[in-house]
Amino acid sequence: MNPLPFMLRPDETLAALSAALRQVHGPDARLEGWTAHPFLKRGKRRTARYDLVARSGEELQVSHYQWVGKFYERNDNARKVATVLRELAAIDCGASGGFVVPSVLAYSASNGLLLLNYESGDTITKAIVRDGPGVLAAIGRALAFLHAAPVTLDGSTGSAIVLGDVRPRIAELCARFPAKTAALWRLLIWLERQAPTGP
Repeated sequence: MNPLPFMLRPDETLAALSAALRQVHGPDARLEGWTAHPFLKRGKRRTARYDLVARSGEELQVSHYQWVGKFYERNDNARKVATVLRELAAIDCGASGGFVVPSVLAYSASNGLLLLNYESGDTITKAIVRDGPGVLAAIGRALAFLHAAPVTLDGSTGSAIVLGDVRPRIAELCARFPAKTAALWRLLIWLERQAPTGP
């Protein structure tokens, strides 16, 4: 299987999935087969869906699992996402907020790969086409619940880190839209002046 440019090599994938499987299902769990598929067409996060065939100990039957892997360039970002998802699961936001939160399975820091249970369902776009007002109302309720949820993160992202992330994005936008270069750089200068000092 040839990996797509954003996916791991097969040996890296095998190692990450096997380690996660043992972490979730115990040291006797072994991966007998897997496939990887690019998952999301939109969004800034590289994402893959993994179909796993596994066996634990001396079991005769194999088990099938579907996982989603999200790739992160920075370990602190992946850990923050994992923390938020675990805290949301702990307060049972599925029942309270009316939405599904995927379970965090494992994180492979060497690959920046956060593994989650795959939750099936329509994309937001398809759901809105099918039932726009109902879906938008459900999204509003879910967002209200999320904003009120008692989720805490260790530390906060300082303005210097955010601006450091914005600078290369501004440069990319300037390359894509040369006619807007001056306006984009003015926007960055304005953001730098407005940024609070401190962490």
